[in-house]
Amino acid sequence: MGKRDDTVGPWAVEKLGALRKYLEAYTTVMAPQAAIRGYHYIDAFAGRSTWRVRGTEDFIDGSPRVALTIPKPFDSYTFIELDPRRVEHLRALQREYPDRDIRVLQGDANARLVKDVAPRLPYSSYQRAIAFLDPYTTNLDFDTLRALGATRTIEVLVNVPTMAANRRSLRNNAREIPEEDAPHGSVLGRPGLAGGHL
Repeated sequence: MGKRDDTVGPWAVEKLGALRKYLEAYTTVMAPQAAIRGYHYIDAFAGRSTWRVRGTEDFIDGSPRVALTIPKPFDSYTFIELDPRRVEHLRALQREYPDRDIRVLQGDANARLVKDVAPRLPYSSYQRAIAFLDPYTTNLDFDTLRALGATRTIEVLVNVPTMAANRRSLRNNAREIPEEDAPHGSVLGRPGLAGGHL
């Protein structure tokens, strides 16, 4: 596996700020609900606990640390990451937060979500979870989303990497992409489709 860049673009500041607000609202709503026997945070494609903002010397919290530092903690945290170096950063969070129930899973996020995460949260468990899916490019399988949705316990929050999706689509001749394979509104130059936006 090639070495991945451990920096993020300046847009990540806004993305992670929005995630923090969402998780704070989620735990505020879930905490007083007596019927719920636990609520959990799942972070697929988890990355690192901190990132340097590209072109600066500024560091920001990554999504795992954002989840760990909100005022009302989750009952458990599951971080999934493929890159072994980043897995070590996530394991350091286990040592930093010894009072938290943190699981670090190494491997393909699609496979780990379907095999190891979704089965632990059946509807009959009266547990709930939020899964933050922030794929590096377009490597999130629809079957993964289907499996998470089928649990009826896991709320899914997906950060769609539109720049990567457009770059991948525009790499091809748009007129040669079958209409059933072209996401509506994302392919420039096809009759009947709006151009440029997902």
